[in-house]
Amino acid sequence: MTPIFMTRSTTTPPATAIAVTIALMRADQCAAVRQLIVDGLTERWGTYDNRLNPDIESFSTAYADSTTLVALRMGQVAGTGTLKPSRDGRAEIVRMSVARNSRRTGVGGLILSHLINIAREQDMCEVTLETSSSWASAIEFYLGYGFRKTHESGGDTYFLYSLKR
Repeated sequence: MTPIFMTRSTTTPPATAIAVTIALMRADQCAAVRQLIVDGLTERWGTYDNRLNPDIESFSTAYADSTTLVALRMGQVAGTGTLKPSRDGRAEIVRMSVARNSRRTGVGGLILSHLINIAREQDMCEVTLETSSSWASAIEFYLGYGFRKTHESGGDTYFLYSLKR
């Protein structure tokens, strides 16, 4: 696999820092990515209902025209995020998830930064995303990376990141 980017965790001491590789998801990583997302949803909501998440159940086909990145730590999928382009020069970030033992280590930020850069390279004008309005840490995370809250609806908070120069 050709890494897109490689870094060391910024929040752990250098002696114990673990290398993180951000790369395009390979077909053989799809099951691990699905499980990571399901684990995160189960942790957040206490359960996972596959009927409410048909895109996860058919991840490789649901996001065939999208860019899915994985963060690898010690050879294991530690995080993921997908950039889903639209025809109007916009893109949406979906299915961001970081393994519990990799949170607050910079993994999520690396994935998010790379997805934004890919959108910029694809000449997108803006990136949108949404998260649950009750998920305060996720809202704080996206605001910290320069996303602007646009509105709330149906228990979700919507964000916009402008790529206009």
